[in-house]
Amino acid sequence: MRKVSLFICLTLFEVGYSFSQSVNGIPLTKLHDTAEYIHVSGIPITLSRKININIEYGQPYRTKNTRVMNDDGNQMQFNSMVEVLNFMSTLGYELVSCSDSVSSFLMRRRELKLQ
Repeated sequence: MRKVSLFICLTLFEVGYSFSQSVNGIPLTKLHDTAEYIHVSGIPITLSRKININIEYGQPYRTKNTRVMNDDGNQMQFNSMVEVLNFMSTLGYELVSCSDSVSSFLMRRRELKLQ
């Protein structure tokens, strides 16, 4: 019973975590409606091992418009770019190409498999 309760709590936390973020006022779960391709870039946080990310989907470029914000209005922080890949995968995006020199990814909306 304890394992089931823990699983349910972690699942609810993960669902809440993945649905409350936005970029340029658009929830990340709605990016599918806006853009098939996105560019994700990591920005190191000064004096920290964590990173912030910016997402460009074709919006007018201003740093403010590309920041990924949580529901509190703060920039999201990730432990690594691999965590970013896993996070974006849960939102329905897959890796197309990457550039290690600037820690950036080009990602594409996954095709929905119709049965």
